[in-house]
Amino acid sequence: MGTVGRTGTRFSESTPTHLFILAFEFRNGKFVPVNLLPEFHKSKKTVCAAYSWLSPNYEPERTVKDIPLPTGYRRLESPPGSFQEWLRNLPLKPEKTPILLYTGELKPIQYLHYAIIEIDIGSEDLQQCADIIMRLKAEYHYSRGEFDMIHFKFLNGFKFEYSKWKNGYRLNNSQNGWIKTGDISDDYQGFTEYLYQLYYFANTKSLDSETIPVTTSEIRPGDMFVQGIKPQFNHAVIILDVAENKDREHIFIIGRGNTPAQDLEILKNPEGKSPWHRFKSGDSFQTAQWTFKKTDLKRFPE
Repeated sequence: MGTVGRTGTRFSESTPTHLFILAFEFRNGKFVPVNLLPEFHKSKKTVCAAYSWLSPNYEPERTVKDIPLPTGYRRLESPPGSFQEWLRNLPLKPEKTPILLYTGELKPIQYLHYAIIEIDIGSEDLQQCADIIMRLKAEYHYSRGEFDMIHFKFLNGFKFEYSKWKNGYRLNNSQNGWIKTGDISDDYQGFTEYLYQLYYFANTKSLDSETIPVTTSEIRPGDMFVQGIKPQFNHAVIILDVAENKDREHIFIIGRGNTPAQDLEILKNPEGKSPWHRFKSGDSFQTAQWTFKKTDLKRFPE
């Protein structure tokens, strides 16, 4: 029998909000409590309350960290409860699941992905390449009750803060200020509405403007390749896992959304079999269907 759990909030206008998670696992004939925050429970039979979009009884067959490593490599250590660890524990859909567009139709190209992350797309063409990266960062902080950490820039430079949104503030008509029109709530439906507003007014260019460059030797899960300054076609992908060998040579797993909006896929490397990518000589870095510069490697500020 798997874990049973419940997430929720309790608040009033005069008191701070609190995220609480109650979870128990059936062991040796009785229910025992399990700790879900701030660290993520390791058992696959534990309902991962850290991934709020999943149904309460969902049990993943595998996660990102279950993807096999090449001989001679080990995964980089990640601090317990970190964004890096959270990304590694993202659940994967069953093997051979086809990749879908937001319309529910099959994506025409089905041979570039190694696996698909179990996360919804939505029914509109909104959750594209940069949007899914921002969503992952926001979902991580939401799962930990770190509401003040959820904020992103719009293309016009406006700082779009979830802490304002949950307290009932909404955008003015110019999308550059707040007006108090709603109720206080930090439930998941309201959080999802915040994300949809974000998708409308932020993009790859705005993501590029609020991330900081890192060198390839510093790469870690949660970093991203972002090209947001081209006049037309821009793109962004996120690093989901990183490993290294005894010579400190890195390999890494890439997650990608796209335009039109689609499932979050784990890309095969350009050789077409393994999901593990590596840097080669030169200034550029090749992924399926896109060439980045190594200087496009970015990170959210701490």
